[in-house]
Amino acid sequence: MLDYMSLSPSLKNYIFAIDPQLDDVDTETLANFETWATKLDALNAALIEDSRDPIGIRMGWMADANNTQDNNAYLESMHESGDALDLDDFDGSLYTYLTQSGLLDTIDLYVCDNSLTSGYIHIQLVDHSSVDRIFTP
Repeated sequence: MLDYMSLSPSLKNYIFAIDPQLDDVDTETLANFETWATKLDALNAALIEDSRDPIGIRMGWMADANNTQDNNAYLESMHESGDALDLDDFDGSLYTYLTQSGLLDTIDLYVCDNSLTSGYIHIQLVDHSSVDRIFTP
């Protein structure tokens, strides 16, 4: 079982973005949690250094139990394996910042083309065979 009290604030926010069942966490997913903690801390530090607001996580890890509740709406979701998360981006400024600042390369993240999302951005640890850091699923 995961020790909640030992987690960094970024990791707590990521894991608990949608009330997961921690019994569903396997070793690979747990490793992804730790990767996200490092990347989210780096992203927040860069945003704060540039006088921007820290990130707001809309959706983090999605447990199998949540998929069942939603009639398997996210059966193939990268959220389920801990490879993706969604960040609040109501005005598109975070997407613009990430895609123009070089942070995606620096932090090693991939972002979904924001023409496919509204009010948020979807970022991942893995690419979709994109030429650059922006992908269209």
